[in-house]
Amino acid sequence: MLVKIAACAALLAACTHHRPLNQAFDDVEPGRWVKVDTTSGTLSAITVQTSTGIGYQAEGGGMIDSSVIVRVTDERTLRGAGEGILIGGGAGIVVGAGLGLADGDDPPCADSEWCIFNLTAGQKALVGGVLLGGLGAIVGLAVGTVMGSDDVYENETVSITPGGPPGSVMGATLTF
Repeated sequence: MLVKIAACAALLAACTHHRPLNQAFDDVEPGRWVKVDTTSGTLSAITVQTSTGIGYQAEGGGMIDSSVIVRVTDERTLRGAGEGILIGGGAGIVVGAGLGLADGDDPPCADSEWCIFNLTAGQKALVGGVLLGGLGAIVGLAVGTVMGSDDVYENETVSITPGGPPGSVMGATLTF
């Protein structure tokens, strides 16, 4: 059960945010190392302030011509940790509360019995949500910190093709 929660948290914590390539020149501050995909390969580059705005200087020292840039990826570790906490904690709360409610109320204790806990379904949901929410937040923090949160800036190509399935009156295909 915990392995499944951890796997879900790992998949969700690796958040990627896609934005238009021209926005990278405004969003990524000078001095940050980024991954730049060009028409001829992938380079590690640092963002630098030039006379015309933001540019990318390859690790070897040369400036990368903006006309050959296909994609810029900026990894944010701290934001990845925050997103991991929120996603993992949220998933843990939902699962824990669901399990607590599904277990239902404990039967009442008889006079001759000694009971340590006698909880209602709502109390179990609260306890389960707090415990699994905390565990999910810890797992999400670890995964989010390792995986990070990527801002991916790339050229957007959107095309709309008229058409539809056979027999339909009207339809369209949207391709990104």
